[in-house]
Amino acid sequence: MRIKTWHVELFLDEDGERTVARAVLHTGQHTHLEGRGVTVRSPHDIDVAEIGDEVAAARALHELADELLRTAAGDIEAIEEVPVHLSFDTPASTSQGRRL
Repeated sequence: MRIKTWHVELFLDEDGERTVARAVLHTGQHTHLEGRGVTVRSPHDIDVAEIGDEVAAARALHELADELLRTAAGDIEAIEEVPVHLSFDTPASTSQGRRL
C-alpha cells in the first residue's frame, strides 16, 4: 500500500467588511490547484471576523474541490478520449459519455 499526503494551505485576508480566502492544494507532484472565496459583511451585521473567515474559507475550499474534479475529468478524457463528467453525486453511466 502506498500512502500519499496532500496539503491544503488556506490563506485568509480580511480588510474591513470583506474577507478573501485562497485554498492551495499541494500534491507533491506537478499538480498545483487553487480555489478562491470571498465574503462581504453587511454594514448592518455585527462584526464577527470568524464568521467571514468561515464563509470565505468554505467558498474557497468548494471552488478547489470543483477544480480538482474538473482536472480529474480532463485527465480521464485525455486517456479514454470520451467526454467525462465528474460530480459529487453517486456515479451513473450516461449515453453521452462516462459519468464517474
